[in-house]
Amino acid sequence: MWSPDIILEQSASIIGHVPARDKEWLVFLGLSLNVAGSLLSAGAFIIQKLTHNDESEVHMCCRWRWWLGFSMLATSGVLEGISLSYCPLSIVAPLSGLTVILNTIFAVIFLKETYRWIESAIVVLLAAGIGLTTSFGAHTQAKHMDAEYLSHLLFRDSMSYYYATGFGLLIVLVFMIVSYKKCHQFKRVEAFGYATTASLFGAQQNMFLKCGFLMLKETLQGSKQYQHSFFWETFAIVLVFAAAQLTTLNMGLSRHDAVSYIPVYQAALVVFGVVAGGYYFKEFDTLENTDLIGFLSGILLIVSGLVAITALPPVKSDEDKNDAEKGGKGEKEPLKSRTQDPPNSGKKKQKDCASCCR
Repeated sequence: MWSPDIILEQSASIIGHVPARDKEWLVFLGLSLNVAGSLLSAGAFIIQKLTHNDESEVHMCCRWRWWLGFSMLATSGVLEGISLSYCPLSIVAPLSGLTVILNTIFAVIFLKETYRWIESAIVVLLAAGIGLTTSFGAHTQAKHMDAEYLSHLLFRDSMSYYYATGFGLLIVLVFMIVSYKKCHQFKRVEAFGYATTASLFGAQQNMFLKCGFLMLKETLQGSKQYQHSFFWETFAIVLVFAAAQLTTLNMGLSRHDAVSYIPVYQAALVVFGVVAGGYYFKEFDTLENTDLIGFLSGILLIVSGLVAITALPPVKSDEDKNDAEKGGKGEKEPLKSRTQDPPNSGKKKQKDCASCCR
């Protein structure tokens, strides 16, 4: 009869005694899995944007393309989590730039979104910042990370500064979102709030996902990590942050174009991911002065790119141009009654889940 102990004994004989020369192939395998995850993420963003554009009247739970994108994002998270168990976070982080490039190409081809040369320059700036951040960031991690060690890292006193900073940043980002059309009229500020909030949740998800797969790796090597409560708490926290990330990300995608929205999300995800991984796993302790300068330079380039792409005026649609021409000619649309809804207005409202799934 199969039991966890028998599985652990057999898997430990395979995974636990890997020659040093073969471990290089495991790193290559981890990087390859992360590349596959980036491809799935880019495709998922475009598919979910398509369903927001074409099926806005259908409830989200009944959109098969949305569920396809959700499945692709979930698969991407699993692949990237496995890669993080074999590769340091600083090595795999540059591959998020691949998602930005693929998203840009897919958005222009499949979504027919307008792409300006200034956005190309900003994407290059973001890619350069991502490259510097991950090149000069820490590339080593502790040899054995079990549940007890990871739990100690999470609840050490110095992590209180990390939690306070993250909570304060979240308050600022939420204010950017809710204050749109109330305190400011900058649509890109709202987009920045949605994208950065989603990336903040995503970075915490990746941090705990890395913890989970590190414990799974230790489990397959013979250590019974599933007997520790932190093992199950970690995966529960991953689910909570994943739900928060996907909800915020889709709210932003439904309101803003993917060409400028996704690069902000991906670039911020790199920054928050490197900071979360470096601070939590103590990867910053190994940085020398030259590495620190290169790392901070990359952060500066990424922040500059985020500010630049947020400050860009949105591309006017044909409908907006026609409205502007009508306004210039002095044409005005007839006033509509404020007390009586137009006929068949209910058809434009989003159907509930029960009615659309019948």
